[in-house]
Amino acid sequence: MIVIDAFSWIFDNSGTFFNAFNRHLLMCVLSLGIAFVIAVPLGFAVAWAPRAAFAVVNIAGALRSIPSLAILSATMPFLGIGLLPSVIALIVLAVPPLLLNTIIGIREIDASVIDAADGMGMSAGQMLWEIELPLAVPAILSGVRTSAVQVIGGAALASFIGGGGLGDFINAGIAIMNMPRLLVGAVPIALLAIFAELAFGALSASSLNGAKRPKADIRMIHLDHVTKNYDGSGQHAVDNLDLLIETGTTVALIGPSGCGKTTTMRMINQLETPTTGRVLVDGRDIARVDQEGAAPQHRLCHPAGWSVSAYVDRTQCCDRPAASRLGKGAQRSPGRRTPGSRRS
Repeated sequence: MIVIDAFSWIFDNSGTFFNAFNRHLLMCVLSLGIAFVIAVPLGFAVAWAPRAAFAVVNIAGALRSIPSLAILSATMPFLGIGLLPSVIALIVLAVPPLLLNTIIGIREIDASVIDAADGMGMSAGQMLWEIELPLAVPAILSGVRTSAVQVIGGAALASFIGGGGLGDFINAGIAIMNMPRLLVGAVPIALLAIFAELAFGALSASSLNGAKRPKADIRMIHLDHVTKNYDGSGQHAVDNLDLLIETGTTVALIGPSGCGKTTTMRMINQLETPTTGRVLVDGRDIARVDQEGAAPQHRLCHPAGWSVSAYVDRTQCCDRPAASRLGKGAQRSPGRRTPGSRRS
């Protein structure tokens, strides 16, 4: 049996086999890691710049169309043979899927989530680490999965330029028509590719499930007669606001500049402390939770949970039926319906 002969050869030449196996893994890990460091920051940098994203996407698409062997061969005249040209050629193979998936993952973020984060007063760095990156992780991991499979397969061709690895056994088997020797290289490469596909696929699915939590896990928010005064101001920034945000509900705070929309959102996110009243999350006073030293467990603009968005519109500001109001800047507008909450 060819398969039994292949395993017998591995058993008899275990040192040679594992040297080649380790070399193959080294090429794959190095190239995939460097490609990740290049592609992901570049994807974040150009994702919101349409012209730059268009150019990068087209260049990446062109690179994906080049055959693996052609990329490997193109490095020989400039870098010679060995590990370095092999790793650089594999980086070229790994970057396009990572770059494309990073851009797609960022651009698919709901614009209302970014608006809510901006209205809350989050900095660009906070939005990057707390909003954009977590939401883009599933797409990025899908790109890692695609790149890993391509790199593992492409590394088999690195033996043509002296890169070593499991591809040496495939070339030797073809050269001397020794099928067991060919399988010594082909079977481990196939198993590595399958393992990478399943492992990164599971990570991607896990991160996606984490971003889309069931609504039963989403927290309820209650602003219990909240008032906020700033030192030196002659009026309330927020005056006796009583607002209940139920699970699965989207709330829009509409009013002119200065009526307290941002202050309200900052209080919910523990960036401001109410002068009077309480901000409750699942019945717990978040100011008291802070005093106890517990980390906050909610975020205003988490897209998989509840969200609050602020819009400046002087023509649509009016009272809530419950006689709560956002500061003195929010004047009544007769004949207009007050924005409340709507089921999403």
